[in-house]
Amino acid sequence: MNLNPFSEDETALQSAHKMLQSQRSYLGTTDYILDEVAQPDKLKNIDIAFGFSGDHHALNIAESSINWAYVVPNEGTIVWLECLAVPTEGRFHEQTLLTLDYLTSPEVAALNAEESWFSTPNKGINTFLSQKYLNDPVINPDPTLIEKSYLYSPVSDQGLLIRQRIVEDLR
Repeated sequence: MNLNPFSEDETALQSAHKMLQSQRSYLGTTDYILDEVAQPDKLKNIDIAFGFSGDHHALNIAESSINWAYVVPNEGTIVWLECLAVPTEGRFHEQTLLTLDYLTSPEVAALNAEESWFSTPNKGINTFLSQKYLNDPVINPDPTLIEKSYLYSPVSDQGLLIRQRIVEDLR
């Protein structure tokens, strides 16, 4: 469909809803896949699921008889950023700066990146990262895939309501 997933265009959202309805019979669940970990029998019957990068590691630990992988479609994906924030005004504790310095130190930033299997914005840490991490196309996708992807952005309350109704209809 080649539509912006953060579109506010109701016609585009209705079109996406119709396409999703046509695929509903192939969808086992609209729940987040890690919610299914507590139900191993149900998990064994799921072939594809909604999840985030890194979730496949938790799935592979929970259900070792299945090899889960995180796959990014050739059409692109949604790119989001995890971050830490401090107040822009007012005073915060010196320990806050020490904590941020610690978390962004090369060794710790690399450990966090590999443990979460999230891409990292920290510069100068490649020497602390494994080749497996550095060569993973999910962590370091081809630039053409990034060009086709969308940076996560908030939607209006109305846009959120429409999306909630679509998801409820698909359940």
